[in-house]
Amino acid sequence: MSTITPNVNSYTWSVFSDAAWDASTGNYGLGWQLRDSDGLVAEGSSSHRRFVPLALVAEALAVKAAVTVAVSSHVNSLKVFSDSKALILLLKSQGQTWC
Repeated sequence: MSTITPNVNSYTWSVFSDAAWDASTGNYGLGWQLRDSDGLVAEGSSSHRRFVPLALVAEALAVKAAVTVAVSSHVNSLKVFSDSKALILLLKSQGQTWC
């Protein structure tokens, strides 16, 4: 019996994400890029949605979208870049610290 093992990327890749949120409507837009270890864009996307309660949620959804693609691409080492200091602190503390 043989198993097919997906190729795992052993280099560190990077995710760059950003979101914009309109407090009066709850609408938001997001964008992200997944870059390989050479800095080349491997994948990226942007979208917009409605009814998000906080800017932090919009930022988190942008990171989640990018990390989901990285995981499905078998990236095993990832640096996450975001302009949301609150989100990065929350991720680093694994939810133990709120801002």
